[in-house]
Amino acid sequence: MIPFIIWSYFLGRNIMLIVLIVVSATSDIIDGFIARRFNMVTSVGKALDPIADKLTLLTLLCLMCHYLKSTPIMVLLSIFVVKEFIMGVEGLIVIKKTGTTYSANIIGKLTTVVLYLTVLMLIIWQRIPKLAPNIAIGVCIVFVCISLGVYTYQNIRRIKSVSKNEN
Repeated sequence: MIPFIIWSYFLGRNIMLIVLIVVSATSDIIDGFIARRFNMVTSVGKALDPIADKLTLLTLLCLMCHYLKSTPIMVLLSIFVVKEFIMGVEGLIVIKKTGTTYSANIIGKLTTVVLYLTVLMLIIWQRIPKLAPNIAIGVCIVFVCISLGVYTYQNIRRIKSVSKNEN
C-alpha cells in the first residue's frame, strides 16, 4: 500500500490517505490475529511482517517531515531509523545465536499504535495549535526509545541464555 499512500499524499487527497493508512493498519492487525488464531504463525511471517510495518511507518514519517518541516518530526524520524537499524542488527544476531525469530512484544505494538495515531492526527487536524503535534511527537519519541530499550534488554537476555547453555 506504500505507493498508494505516497501517491495520495502528493495529490493532496487526505481522505484517501487516511483511508489507506487505516486499511493498512487494520489489515496488519487482522493478519496477525488470523495467523495466531488459526495457528498459522511462521518464522518467515514473524520476520517479514515487522519489515512491512517499519517500511510503512518510515514512509509515513518521511511524508510528515515533508509536510511539517519541523525539527521535532525530523528528530522522531532520525530516532526511528536508528532504532530500527539497531533492532535489525540485534535481530540478526539473535537469529544467528538462537536459530529463532521472535514476535513483537506489547511495547512494540503499542509504539506502532502511538505512531499511527500521531500521523493520523497530523493529517486530520491540520490547523491544530503547534504545541499539540509537538507533544504527540514527543510522546512518540518516548515510546520509540522505551521500545528500543525493552527489545535490547530482551535480545541480550536471549543471547546470554544461549551462551550459558553452550558452556
